Order: sequence, then C-alpha cells, then structure tokens
Amino acid sequence: MNYSIALRLDQNSAEADKVDEVFQNMYSDLSPSDFNISASVGATRNWDNNWSLGMWLGRGVRNGGIAERYINHLPIGVDPYEMLGNPDIKPEVNHQLDLSLGWSTENTNLSVGLFGSLLNDYISSTIDPSLTPRMKTAPGVRRFVNIDKATMMGFDIAWHQQWVPQIKSSLSMNYTYGENDDFDEPLPEIAPMEVNVAIEGNFIQNRLFPKVALRHAMEQDRIAETFGEVETPDFTTVDINIRYLITNNISLTGGMSNVFDETYREHLSRYNRSTSQPIYAPGRNAFATLTFNW
Repeated sequence: MNYSIALRLDQNSAEADKVDEVFQNMYSDLSPSDFNISASVGATRNWDNNWSLGMWLGRGVRNGGIAERYINHLPIGVDPYEMLGNPDIKPEVNHQLDLSLGWSTENTNLSVGLFGSLLNDYISSTIDPSLTPRMKTAPGVRRFVNIDKATMMGFDIAWHQQWVPQIKSSLSMNYTYGENDDFDEPLPEIAPMEVNVAIEGNFIQNRLFPKVALRHAMEQDRIAETFGEVETPDFTTVDINIRYLITNNISLTGGMSNVFDETYREHLSRYNRSTSQPIYAPGRNAFATLTFNW
C-alpha cells in the first residue's frame, strides 16, 4: 500500500491601476486578497501483479485570473460576447473524490477512473441583460460570477491491447456531467462524451508504422442558457498516417486527417464575433513531413 499526502498554502493578491471610472463604481474592492488552503490524501494498492486500486480525496482552491477579475467590456478570443470582470468573485473551492481501477498483463492494459466533485463558489460567467455592449457586433455582455453550489462527476476508460507483435490497438472513453445547482441547469463549457479508437502496426523490422484513428463525439444537448450556449450535434472523424524510418535519424510521415471530410464543430469552440456563425473544424487535410533527428 502506498500513501500520498499533500498540503498547499497560497496567498493571492491582486490590484488594478488606472481603473475605468464606470468599472470602479460597480465593485466594492478592486484589490482583493485571499489566503487559500488546499490538501489531498490518497492511497494505492497493487496485488496479484495484475490489479491496482487507488482512491484520493482532496480539496482544491482556485482564485479568479486577471481576465475573470478585471476584463472590461472586451471579448476573449473569438467569443462574440463582451466579458466583464468581477474583482468581488470569491475563490472557487473543489472537494473531489477520485477512484481508479487498473488491470494489466503482458499484452493488455485496462484502466477505469471515476470522479465526483462538490464545488462551492464555482467561477463562471452569465449573460447580464442589464449591461449594454459597447461594440455593435457583440450580442450581449457576460459578467463573471460565482455559482454558490455546483456538482461534477464523470469517468474515463482506457484499454490498450497488443494483439500480435505487429499490431496493437487502443480504446478510450470519457464523460463529464456538470450541474449548476443554483440555476438548476447544466454547467457551461462541458464537452460531450467522446470515444477514440486507434489501430497501429509495426512492420519491416520496426521501420514502417501505419495508424488508423477514429474519433466519435456524442451530441451535447446539456447546455447552459444563462451562458448563451447552443447544442452541438454528434460527429465522427477518421485519420490515417504512415511513418517510415528511412534511417535511424531520418523519417518520413504522410497521412490524411478527417478522411471523409466530415463537417463538424467542437462544443467548446466559439461563434465568430463578426458573423455570429459557428466556427467549424478543418475538413479533409493531407500532409507529409520529413524529420531529421541528430
């Protein structure tokens, strides 16, 4: 049995200079200071040379970043919404339990992980209809706020298999469920369940390495309306590539991503702020790379 104990102490302070007068009048304290305590304890056990079991319990604290505290009617990246910081936001506190189970043999490795989180003062943002955007292209203003209570839980599964010396495969699945208990709606920016499958080969005396990978993302219809999210349809993509070792120092790789030219977008991608249209992922793409290692 192996045990792990960790303790972390943080002093977090922030201060704003040359503050916009309108922004300053919105908040009580533009120079917040917090002392945070984070800790975790865990244990792992291996038995029968094949099985392993682990459990960890922890408390983590996160303060708001610069943008979350001080951004003033500006978009972030390609997000069309103007963002308004909030120096009054409290530190986000996460109480989390993790369980892991593993099984391995000479040719097989299987792992399963489960987690559950209870969050207090979760840092997020919501559309504030009382605020008027300063740019004509912005559909509204999202203000950073604390969500008093939220929950998250999920799992991830990974399976690696060596079928014969020349062929191996991998399979992974992951899913996260998030709920805003204050507003009785899903937490925003939670990716949907995803499945990844890959088959790899090893031929010509460790010189030729073909690979085929399939990715399937489920539909995400658990969206936060107060955040301005929209549903994302499911999609499947296939990638292929072949790597050949010309010498021990030179390799040539060629392949194609999104072989079937699937039209899709990631749930965590934004809408273009100038056109208010979704940003789609790249279509079919072929590539070739010559690599030198010295």
